[in-house]
Amino acid sequence: MVTKPFRFQAEDLERIEALNGKVLLAWPMGLGKTLAALLYLTRHPASRPAVVICPASLKYQWAQQAAHHVGLRAEVLEGTRPPTKGMSRRAPLLILNYDILGRRRSDKGGPGWLGYLKEREPQVGIIDESHMLSSRGALRTRSTRELCRGVPHVLALSGTPLTNRPADLWPTLNILRPDLYPSFYSFAAQHCNPRRTPWGFDYSGAAKLDILHKRLLQHCMVRRRKEDVLD
Repeated sequence: MVTKPFRFQAEDLERIEALNGKVLLAWPMGLGKTLAALLYLTRHPASRPAVVICPASLKYQWAQQAAHHVGLRAEVLEGTRPPTKGMSRRAPLLILNYDILGRRRSDKGGPGWLGYLKEREPQVGIIDESHMLSSRGALRTRSTRELCRGVPHVLALSGTPLTNRPADLWPTLNILRPDLYPSFYSFAAQHCNPRRTPWGFDYSGAAKLDILHKRLLQHCMVRRRKEDVLD
């Protein structure tokens, strides 16, 4: 039994389909981002395996929600050493946290989870709490980008995607739509109000946020507010 979505969730699922499953799902807490991502998976049963990247505290919650809402079997990946064989080669949904994804080598010196998952050729990537990728040079950001490179469908979930620091959003946009946001510096020149300092350029500013918001809604963002759907 698959959980029936609310009307606004069903509408936004159609928008995700129209964007070819490459979206920033920007719903505040309580509107059902996890459910929406799982319902998207049920619409594409041939797109397996799917990989969820999330904070460690949410891994088993994802597995429980997948089983409860859509009857999807998940395997939660643990530790730093991928198995040489096991369930993860067959499970339709793999769940791991940012920290172990970012380790390129296991504690025994073998390959880490990133290479292991790339070999599985995931067809859907779900990036939960994607605002955690705000630093473009961080290991978690680079590892997530590498894992999602070439994956046909990527859903980034965040309740707080839009801030007064567009630079924090660029890594997620680059993962979702590298064709539209290939270069941080061209993005920053338009939206980050770069400022020269004695230590280099400061990209913590903001500019043309209305234009950015409009472009995101057009190309890769599905946005909701609680007050719009309280009924």
